[in-house]
Amino acid sequence: MKIARAWVRGYAAPLRCALSTAGARLAERAGFVLVVEDECGRRGYGEAAPLYWAAEGSLAEVGRELERAARALVEGAQVLSGARPDPHPAVACAVDTALLDLEARQRGLAAAELLGGAPAARVPCSALVCAASPDEAASEAAALCAAGYRVLKVKLGGAPLAGDLERVRSIRRACGGRVRLRLDANRSWAAETALQALRALAGGDVEYVEEPLAISDLARWRWLRAEAGVPLAADESVREEGDVEALARAGACDVVVIKLVRAGGPRRALAVARRALQCGLRVVFTDALETEVGRAAAAHTAAALGHPSEAVGLGGAMLLAAGDRRAHWGPRPVYEIRGPGLGCGELQWTGA
Repeated sequence: MKIARAWVRGYAAPLRCALSTAGARLAERAGFVLVVEDECGRRGYGEAAPLYWAAEGSLAEVGRELERAARALVEGAQVLSGARPDPHPAVACAVDTALLDLEARQRGLAAAELLGGAPAARVPCSALVCAASPDEAASEAAALCAAGYRVLKVKLGGAPLAGDLERVRSIRRACGGRVRLRLDANRSWAAETALQALRALAGGDVEYVEEPLAISDLARWRWLRAEAGVPLAADESVREEGDVEALARAGACDVVVIKLVRAGGPRRALAVARRALQCGLRVVFTDALETEVGRAAAAHTAAALGHPSEAVGLGGAMLLAAGDRRAHWGPRPVYEIRGPGLGCGELQWTGA
C-alpha cells in the first residue's frame, strides 16, 4: 500500500471526572492520532495512547517515535516488519490501525470485515462508574442502568478498602440485580488484603476482579483464585501470546482483558485473543481511555473475534466527553459496527 502523506496530531483532553486508580489520579488524557493518506486522498486513522500514568511509555518518547514512523511510511518502509526492532506498542498500534482503516476504506469494507468478522455487528458495551463517593456512584450507576447498560466496571484500590466496599454495595443497591460487575483493583492489594476484599465482594453479579495483586507471582494468583472463589482477570499482565499461555498453564485467571495499545494493534490483539480462547480463557477487549479512533478500533477488533456476548469496555466515551467536541459515538450500551474502515472521520480535539 502506497502512502502519499502521513502526519501526527497530538491531543490533550480533560476528563469529565478525575479517575483514581491504585497508583495515580488522572484528570486529563493525552495522546496522538496518526493520519495516513493515499494518492486519492483517502485517509486512515490510528491512535497511540500510551498508559503513561502506569509507566508504560512517556508521551514525549512515543510522540517522537510516531513521527519517525509517519516519515518511514511515506518513504515506503515496512514499519511493522520483522526486519527491524519492534516499535513501542502504542506506536505499533497507531500504525497497524491506520493502515487497516485505510485499506478497509479503499476496499469499501468495515475494518471488522477486513479482520475476518461479519459484515454487520452490534457489539455490547460496558460502562465505567467513575464517581468516588458511594452516593454519587449509586446515582451514576442507576442512570447507566436506566440507559440500558447491563455491565458496569468499577475501579478499586484508589481509596481505603472499606470505602471501596461501600461504593460497590451502593451500586448494587441502586441497580437491584440488573447488572453484572467488573471490578478492577489495578494491582493495589497485598495477598491477604486481596483475599479479604474478594470474599467481601463475592456474589453472582461479579463477572471478575481484575489485577487484584500488587505482585505478578502466578502461583499467588492461583492461590487467590482458589481461596476466594471469585473469577480473576489479567489486564496489565497481558501483552502477547506467551503471556496468556503462561497464565493458562498456571491456572492463574479466568479472563484476559486486551488493550490494543498494549498488544500493538488490532491484528496482534486478535492473535493474542485467539490464543487465549484456545487456552480456555475468556476474552474481553477494552479501550485505554481513547478518542473515537481507539474506541472504534477496539470495537471492530472485538467484532472480528466473533464473541458478541462479551461486552467491550469503552469507558473513554464517557470520560472524554468534555474534550470531544464532535463525538462520533457517545455513551451507549451497544456499538454499531459500521464502515468504511473504522467508520470515523477527522477529529476535532482540544490540543489537536
